[in-house]
This record gives sequence, C-alpha cells and structure tokens, in this order.
Amino acid sequence: MDEPRLVAHELCFASPEGTRRHEQLLIFWMPPAAGEQEEASSAGFTELKECLPDMRVHLTARRTDQLAYRRLVALAG
Repeated sequence: MDEPRLVAHELCFASPEGTRRHEQLLIFWMPPAAGEQEEASSAGFTELKECLPDMRVHLTARRTDQLAYRRLVALAG
C-alpha cells in the first residue's frame, strides 16, 4: 500500500467507564513512497475535512504503526 488514501472510518471502542463509543475518523494515509503525490492528496484531505464537519478526529499517517487501534482510541477518546 504505497499510494495515498483518504479514509473515513467509524471506530468502536469502550470508554474508561466501560460504555461503548463510536467515533468517526478521517484518515489521510500518506506513505513515504508516495511523496510526489502529497500536494494533490493533501488538498483533497483539506477539502474533505471542510465537507465533513462532524468528523472531529483527523489524522495524517505516514507509517502503519500510526494506525494502531490503541493509538486511534487515544485520539478519539
């Protein structure tokens, strides 16, 4: 997966109190191998953020470890 991607994702997780939560995430996957495509993809990400104001969690990821479940929960929680 070495091409940029824009991903809308619904993350399901438990809060520290134990209640189930759902949070919508907007993820911009920009791997190092796609460097020359960053400017165009970044413009699309910015435009999409403006069109989806209810998505309060935005993430730019350049490595797969940045997409780990626990990290996403920490960002959403």
